[in-house]
Amino acid sequence: MNHSKINWFPGHMKKTLDDINKIKKHIDLVIQVLDARAINLTSNPDLLGIFNQKKIVNVALKSDLADLSYQYDPETIVTNISDHQFSNFLLNKLHQILSDKIKRLQAKGLVTPHFNIMVIGLPNIGKSSLINKLIKKNHNKVENKAGVTKRQTFVKLNKNFTLYDTPGVLYKRIDDFILGAKLSLLNAINLEVIPMQEVLSFAYSYLNQHYHNQLLEWAKQEILPEQFHEFIEQYAHKKGFLNKNNAIDLNATYMNFYQDISLAKIAKVNYEKN
Repeated sequence: MNHSKINWFPGHMKKTLDDINKIKKHIDLVIQVLDARAINLTSNPDLLGIFNQKKIVNVALKSDLADLSYQYDPETIVTNISDHQFSNFLLNKLHQILSDKIKRLQAKGLVTPHFNIMVIGLPNIGKSSLINKLIKKNHNKVENKAGVTKRQTFVKLNKNFTLYDTPGVLYKRIDDFILGAKLSLLNAINLEVIPMQEVLSFAYSYLNQHYHNQLLEWAKQEILPEQFHEFIEQYAHKKGFLNKNNAIDLNATYMNFYQDISLAKIAKVNYEKN
């Protein structure tokens, strides 16, 4: 079956890469925000390539939505934004990483060394949420859709750290439909450019293969249809997503199914499975 290409690299993403390249020499440390449902897939090599000489701290958010039964770098901090201990843990980690440099600077007479920390990641991965959590206020606008942050902003965290928030940057090119579909299900791609039927058909097959029992329980059925179009027809009638002529409202049906997947109402998932 030939699938649609899923690519989304608007102009502000290229500008973001250009802007990051201009100021990278002033950055002391990088926090890469990842999605706990696909820690490896949500690490963007285009971004990491800019900082190949910098220390990277990986923070995987949305652990409350994730099935973590897969392999990833054990140094990755896996958490969710509502964890009350997260902020102190991360700040202690940053101080620990920079402790030798702090001591060297203090030995040279700099009483309060200051460091610039850049927060990078895919769109809608949780960068602004992480910064808001650390500074304990809503410095940046947060919405559950890709592409909200459009320009770099910075905020002083404390006497030692300034945080730089950056717009999310997707892979420059996505040749593999499955990768594009998984990133779509993680809400890292603007919904307006997603071939929703194909993505949800993939999601249905993926859930049926890897989370069959949870899908059965969610659907409240003993047997699931093999074909996606049969499932979506049953689902629409069950939910009442019908128009005045009793025809299926596909848009409402697709969006409801998509939201139930992305909010882990069907199952906590990981998208690292084949």
